[in-house]
Amino acid sequence: MTLEKDNIPKPTTEITVCGGIARVIAYGKIKQKGEDYDWSLQRQTKKEYDLARNVLLQHARHRTLWAPKPTTHNGLVLCPLETHFHEIDTGQGAEIEGIIIRRGVHADGVILHSKLDAFLMTPADCATVVLSYRDPHGHRKVIAMHASRGSLIDLSRFKPECKHREHEGIIESAFTRIPKHEIEHVQAWVGISVSPGAHFAHRIEDKENPHNGLFVEYIREKYGPECFADDGKGGKEGWLDKRMLVKRQLTMLGVPEKNIDVDTTCTYSEKNGFGEHRWYSHIRGVEEKTGPFRNLVLVIRNH
Repeated sequence: MTLEKDNIPKPTTEITVCGGIARVIAYGKIKQKGEDYDWSLQRQTKKEYDLARNVLLQHARHRTLWAPKPTTHNGLVLCPLETHFHEIDTGQGAEIEGIIIRRGVHADGVILHSKLDAFLMTPADCATVVLSYRDPHGHRKVIAMHASRGSLIDLSRFKPECKHREHEGIIESAFTRIPKHEIEHVQAWVGISVSPGAHFAHRIEDKENPHNGLFVEYIREKYGPECFADDGKGGKEGWLDKRMLVKRQLTMLGVPEKNIDVDTTCTYSEKNGFGEHRWYSHIRGVEEKTGPFRNLVLVIRNH
């Protein structure tokens, strides 16, 4: 990725979604002073944060950025009007030039009530999901979410010692906010995710991950075998397709398939014209021992 004037990079991708009500702006692999730049809010010092701040100022000036911590993968979708978020500037606690970042709450999704709201996340291989709908008063709402395995599926069900959560994951949690009569009008977008393959396997016979078999069987039975790509070994490798899993969860709740837009961007394998990876990938980072770098994704309401 090359830098524009004033050291502001171009987005790796920018796409209008859900009938035009929102935009997804994402930044992937980039070098600053010859080294890979990590977009993670958690790891950056105030000086390292300058590039991210400039990007946020360019796209989200005068907006509130809701950035819940997805590290617990609890599958919760929160309403900012009901939940207290802490105001931060990379941990310093200050408003920055017309941008307010609100963090401190563990969740995977947020309702965006107006064009002054935006969702900020720094994923490595997890998908982004955006929904639009009308509330009981007829007002357009947007829900933006971080979609990991743990936020889509309640993994505690495979561990008898753990307590199950109230909802399966982010999709069920989001739909507690959506009026039933509105479900058939919901518009959805899912993308910027790792694609299924040997790099994202859940091997049924993996002794180091004994819950894999239960995980794969559960998804196959509840959401369908199409949630796994054909691994050529009778399904024993468990090549999970997270985007298809999201799509199946949405359609089973009543969203028409024609209302769901699936973006095929792959964080693991996608390259530019020079043969360079366009995105950071946690999976690829582990393979190459290059560190836990993260991408930056903004979901912004257009109106």
